[in-house]
Amino acid sequence: MGRDVSTTNLNALDNPNIIDGITFVKIQLDGLTILLHNHVGNIVVGSDTYLGLGGLGRISDIVENNEITNEPLTLQLATITDETVHIVKDIAQSVVDEDWRGRKVEVFIGIPDPITQILVDDPFIVFSGEVSHIFRTVDMGQFDLNVVCVRRWADWSRKNERRYTDAEQQSRYSGDKFFQFVASMETRQIPWRGQNVRFGSSSGERMGGRPSERP
Repeated sequence: MGRDVSTTNLNALDNPNIIDGITFVKIQLDGLTILLHNHVGNIVVGSDTYLGLGGLGRISDIVENNEITNEPLTLQLATITDETVHIVKDIAQSVVDEDWRGRKVEVFIGIPDPITQILVDDPFIVFSGEVSHIFRTVDMGQFDLNVVCVRRWADWSRKNERRYTDAEQQSRYSGDKFFQFVASMETRQIPWRGQNVRFGSSSGERMGGRPSERP
């Protein structure tokens, strides 16, 4: 993907004294924005404060090419000690899988000064997409949360599993009545030129008479 990297960041990347950058992850949920980075402590970027996970955070390789392909990105939050277990659990238990799906995800890279460890410039974006799904594992007291993300164009090849029914709409937006009468429309009779016909009939004769009789 194309990206804008400032001259300051580019020069810092050429500095042999800088071992690696800092990875920032931003996940936007309803009423909650998760801000994390892979070093320790809190880092403020603009108006956002990112929580440092240190060894708790892992991220898969970001694959880029010139083709429109669906290369997923996996963010893993893993509990390491009893002292840090609450960090991941609080995030995982704040939402369920359905609440995460489709939410915007951005990954940035920031370059720290090798001496002060302060960012030399604002981080630059390396991934922009959405949450495809999450899965959680618990093993011998170890709690892991894996967030699988895909780029926006993955929707082109993804099967739409949503049903346009009142039950589906209620599960997503309780109280919304937009699809309330969808089921009844299939068998609903409406008057048309003295006849009662079903709504949505594909028959030209039933809906509008023979072509020669149409006005």
